[in-house]
Amino acid sequence: MKRISLVVSLVALASIAGSVPGRAADWKSLGEQRIPYPDLRRTDSATFPVAAGAGAFSKLQIEIEGNVLQIGTVKVTFADGQTFSSEVDNYVGWGRSQVVDLPSAKELQKVEVAYRSARMTDRHHPIVIKLLGSS
Repeated sequence: MKRISLVVSLVALASIAGSVPGRAADWKSLGEQRIPYPDLRRTDSATFPVAAGAGAFSKLQIEIEGNVLQIGTVKVTFADGQTFSSEVDNYVGWGRSQVVDLPSAKELQKVEVAYRSARMTDRHHPIVIKLLGSS
């Protein structure tokens, strides 16, 4: 009886997990950039041009590999020329990502991500910023 209950619970949990928004399959890669060794004293930025026809997005996700970066302002330019800025001010990296909600689902032209190194980094390990979008 306990075994049947466990199986039913696992099946229910799997179906709930399959409907949770933000799963990896829901996100489309919009690009990635390797960045040089960041200076702790200044803010830099990475610009991600988005190909025409990539689709409309209502959310962006920023992932960092190789270090922890402090993400500042994320500025989005939509295909129609309108812009949207979000002040993130959050640390991202080592398994943590940042989601930015956009005001509406629209096609993007480019995304600029301002960042600052959160700590000293090893110059021999590349830092990669990945940008993903979800509708």
